[in-house]
Amino acid sequence: MTNDDKGYKWWIRYVVVPLFGGGGIVALVVAFFNHNAVKPIPEADPYKNYVEHSYPIGQVPNGYACKLDSDCLPSPDKGYCYPGPPNNEVRYCQDKESNCAFPGSPGVSYNKEISYLNHIYICPRPDSGQARWRAVR
Repeated sequence: MTNDDKGYKWWIRYVVVPLFGGGGIVALVVAFFNHNAVKPIPEADPYKNYVEHSYPIGQVPNGYACKLDSDCLPSPDKGYCYPGPPNNEVRYCQDKESNCAFPGSPGVSYNKEISYLNHIYICPRPDSGQARWRAVR
């Protein structure tokens, strides 16, 4: 072994220089101080679809997201703004002949199984009140 392969010269050559020269120390310091800086992904706005379309109030077609019954098309297809799958948070316009609101359609009948976002949902007839979607599988 030569003098360069032992002692402090070895430490400088194989430890200190690679850490500082390669940015290893800087990367460790940044990672240490930023480990809690990762922000969670914000939840999707359930009315994003509502905001993206540009239909005026009272002219939103069936199958589009809505907030109120008054957003949906008026008579003769008097629309309703009811909750849709997957979680009953987003509401969709549906026609008066349908029982349950469904995105992209005028609505569906009670107890009809529908595939949506890789799951099967059903809108059972309620005992009272408004129909709610639930996942079947």
